[in-house]
Amino acid sequence: MRAIVRLAGAGLVLSGLACGADPAETASADAAAAGAGGSTAGRAGAAGATSPAGGAAGKAGASGAGASGAPLAATPKGSFELHLSPASAPGAKTKPYAEEGAPRVDLSGADTAVVTPRWGSPAVFQVAEKKGALVLTGSVSLRSGDTTDTWQSFALELDAARRLTGKLSAVGQRTVFDGTVGASTAVTATGSLSDDDTAPDARLDLSPPFTGGARLPWEALAVRFSEPLAPSMISASLRVTGAEGPVEVAWTLGPAGGANGAVTATASLPSFDVGVDALSVRAQAGYADLAGNPGPAVEGEIALLPISPAGSLPGKLSAQAMSGLFTWGSAASSPDGGLALGPLALGSCGVAPAGVAGRAPLPAGASKLEVRYRVVAAPKAPGVSPVSGALPALSLLVGAPGAAPRSKEVLSPALTELTAEGALASPWTAVSVPVSADGGGEIGWALRAGALTSSSPCEADPSELSPVVVTVLVKSVASK
Repeated sequence: MRAIVRLAGAGLVLSGLACGADPAETASADAAAAGAGGSTAGRAGAAGATSPAGGAAGKAGASGAGASGAPLAATPKGSFELHLSPASAPGAKTKPYAEEGAPRVDLSGADTAVVTPRWGSPAVFQVAEKKGALVLTGSVSLRSGDTTDTWQSFALELDAARRLTGKLSAVGQRTVFDGTVGASTAVTATGSLSDDDTAPDARLDLSPPFTGGARLPWEALAVRFSEPLAPSMISASLRVTGAEGPVEVAWTLGPAGGANGAVTATASLPSFDVGVDALSVRAQAGYADLAGNPGPAVEGEIALLPISPAGSLPGKLSAQAMSGLFTWGSAASSPDGGLALGPLALGSCGVAPAGVAGRAPLPAGASKLEVRYRVVAAPKAPGVSPVSGALPALSLLVGAPGAAPRSKEVLSPALTELTAEGALASPWTAVSVPVSADGGGEIGWALRAGALTSSSPCEADPSELSPVVVTVLVKSVASK
């Protein structure tokens, strides 16, 4: 069952005034006006579900209100949908919730409920009976454009027989952003309930590829569902397929589990030698939400980079050590030895990052992968500060077959040394990521300097517009 919340005549009240009104008092007053005979809700039995649209009665439902503010011995069970109508607010430029869609609430019959924005993360609310209402207390944010409403309390109205009347009230906080500045005010609303008839959906939920192109074999696979599903339902529906057939992976589900369901599934490939340059990830038709609504089949393709294994980690990066590594962007051997990532142009335009990646056995006893590097910034013209513009970040990604990858991103160290060419440079610095201490297994690693800094590309070559050129020199990649 799903409940639709339509916020009719939502009222805005300034902070510190009547915005602190108890939503349960509003629900209680509305319940008295509605009367027991006017309710269209089904009975909330101890083991039965409640339908605001008039479902069948539950079994042996207890009547009468519980102790004020106390958790319920048995709450109505079921999955409901909260269709929150836009509430007006000063300065709001867009209608809230248009982007995320309707949130939902899942009642498990205990003293907690889960409220989940569509495509969002589940939020746990405490449930108690107070002044003729089921009061859900927690925090969930719904966003659209420059408007964010954070709802902190929902009061689901009960009649004298503890039946849902189909009405509710809500209390929260609205923040409207103008650029980077946000202004907040309290917001209250009333709403209504109706049955669940919305199907769940699924999509690949992948972070941008580390290289900016195809994915490394040790980057995680990820699928997201639009609303919570039973964990067993997710595991049964997901399939990964290569050119030679199915690829068996172990899915990790989150963030909600158990009776509250899950919305995300992540997995890592069991081997880096998958033998294909693309994988298909599919959610098969037949999965259903907690209310039993079936979802459609969804399929996506992931391009993979064929990274060849090496006999060992490169250690000091000589020309010979780099011959078996994969590089992208502006990456080449440095005249002084090691690897030069760059030159990277700085300025207001985005510039593609540069990087290097490889595979190698992990020596026994190793606990971390360490990279030693320095950053050099040189002005392109006299009188230009070598450190004008934002210095690039350095990112390190390490993964093992069947295990979740680990990553770290660090900002450039301070440029405190002057080179013979008049550039500023940082001292040699180390960045590391923990790895399995078991030893004997294979790891994949990747190092990236720079990142896209603009959502829209420049028409001109960024290197021509940048007053400063930055190079990240990498001396070694080794286990410790």
